[in-house]
Amino acid sequence: MVSSFGVGKTLLSAFDAALFNSGVHNYNLIYLSSVIPPSSNITEVKQVTDIGGEWGDRLYVVHADSRSDVEGAYAGAGVGWYQFDDGRGVFVEHSGKWGSMLAAEESLQDQIRKSIKDLCIVRGIKYVESDVNMRLSVGVVKKEPVCALVLAVFKVESWFN
Repeated sequence: MVSSFGVGKTLLSAFDAALFNSGVHNYNLIYLSSVIPPSSNITEVKQVTDIGGEWGDRLYVVHADSRSDVEGAYAGAGVGWYQFDDGRGVFVEHSGKWGSMLAAEESLQDQIRKSIKDLCIVRGIKYVESDVNMRLSVGVVKKEPVCALVLAVFKVESWFN
């Protein structure tokens, strides 16, 4: 699990800067839905390193990002996760824009908790709020566009296998 924040001249280049700051800028991202396979261990890192692969390989991720070019706006993204005894579980992704850092963080945390609770209810899994984990990225637009990014990275895969 990695989070980052990027700034650029455009919304797209801010996203690329956030990818760079996460260490995944030279991969093709393949977005997954939010199911954690059995026996999974989730590790939080500052930057993705040593995952192998080559330029342009597929990188499977669960992802949340928010981009803004409105000066003074806070862009925020968050990924939450909840695991059961055997390591399987669920991810949830939320993002948006707010007027303050506190509003962004509180809203993301609230949305993540509510979504995970709903996903547990649908699956007939006991929900314990203290077992919810999350990673957030929030930042403010100063002069240039920004991107807040959170990724759960699964694996790299070559196009040539």
